[in-house]
Amino acid sequence: MNQTVANKSSYKIKGFYIGENGVIIPDTHFHYSGVDSMIDHQRIWYAEAEKNGYQSGELDEAAIMQENYKGQLTQEQLLAIINDGELMNTPFDELFPTKIDAYIIQMLKSEYADLKAYVLDFENGANCSEELSRMKTIQNEIARIASHGS
Repeated sequence: MNQTVANKSSYKIKGFYIGENGVIIPDTHFHYSGVDSMIDHQRIWYAEAEKNGYQSGELDEAAIMQENYKGQLTQEQLLAIINDGELMNTPFDELFPTKIDAYIIQMLKSEYADLKAYVLDFENGANCSEELSRMKTIQNEIARIASHGS
């Protein structure tokens, strides 16, 4: 099942099959080239389950993200990425890390803007040390991701 193409990236796909009586059979270590998306892989996984006599096959998107993205993802970021249909339809070569980095930076900038508005509403930051500290952390994280990737 290794479909790696020469000079193309390979990604670790993790998922599980659902057998009789709902028994879950974990299956991992499938490698595919980066031209397919997570949605493509879900179709492949389901077809593979059916071919092998299982009732269903599901991807473990969270495990796939953690395995293939060489950076830190918070639980909130991970869920946002998985629930974004456009990202899940992006070929893996574009998703890891380019699109994920851009998505995380966008999320951080949005959080920063919200914090900045909050701080400005409170007498230019009086009694907002926690928010100001988080803003600084966000700036550093954005700079880190943007300068040399995750």
